[in-house]
Amino acid sequence: MKDLRILVTGVAGDIGFGIGKILRHHFEDCFLLGVDIDSNNPALAIFDMFKKIDHADSDTYEKNIIDLVRSMNVNLIIPTSEAEISIFWKKKLVDFFEKNNIKVLILNYRIVQTSLDKFKTYEFLKNNELECPNTYLANDFKSQDEFPMIFKLRSGQGSKGLKIIYSHGDIKESDLSSTNIIQEYLPDDDQEYTCCVFSDGKIYRSINIKRKLKGGFTYSGEVVESKLIDSYIEKISKLLKLQGSINLQLRMTNRGPVLFEINPRFSSTVVFRDKLGFSDLIWSIQVKFGYKVEKYIKPRDGTKIYRGIDEYILEGKV
Repeated sequence: MKDLRILVTGVAGDIGFGIGKILRHHFEDCFLLGVDIDSNNPALAIFDMFKKIDHADSDTYEKNIIDLVRSMNVNLIIPTSEAEISIFWKKKLVDFFEKNNIKVLILNYRIVQTSLDKFKTYEFLKNNELECPNTYLANDFKSQDEFPMIFKLRSGQGSKGLKIIYSHGDIKESDLSSTNIIQEYLPDDDQEYTCCVFSDGKIYRSINIKRKLKGGFTYSGEVVESKLIDSYIEKISKLLKLQGSINLQLRMTNRGPVLFEINPRFSSTVVFRDKLGFSDLIWSIQVKFGYKVEKYIKPRDGTKIYRGIDEYILEGKV
């Protein structure tokens, strides 16, 4: 694809920056514009230009994005944070840009709404008779389930606000709100998987990585072939009418795979996946522009992945 001019949001974070690395590798000559609320980042090591932008929930965000897209002749926007993805739908930015022939790499409204509200995620799974962790709004919690349980923000990113509770006494009175949920604890910690499903609306491709976390990120992992997981996550993706790429987090239990979270965005393993040949970012762009999706050769079962550290030195670019 030629003449791509791409705006990527959240480039001070690992996902946005990682997306920039993938784009630069696959589309060497494309123009990359990165934006973020934090200007202290190495974006210019990858992106052609960086612009600081206000928070997604600010009064100026909508105008700033529109002005940047117009002034830089952007023809593809990739919002990477959940806050921005939510705003793109709430403020009808998706419709606005698409009407002006500017593509937005974003999942459909139903997926975003179902995923960003963890209680709606639970209701979706339960209503479709899929294995799911018992989940309660905190203000309705009268469960006789065995502790420990997981306390979470109903809408939140990553592990923010998450804690394990061992009795009713561990729950603060101020936490008993419909903005929080209490969820069944799924053993075991070493049976956690981050899974990605890509679909163009017809074909479905998936990859399962049994992962270990450090600091909230996937530090290491192993590719695992599992027909049981594949069947489970493909069923979820079909029910959501997936077109694009979605990240599903689950644990393997004695009930089989049990999903506990859906991320309606590219995940922190997006670069790992691309290096493994599972190029869901590139395939999603190909679908968006009406191109045929490239062939896929699966990585070997048992392939190991590890997160390392890179150093960047920028002279005269900032």
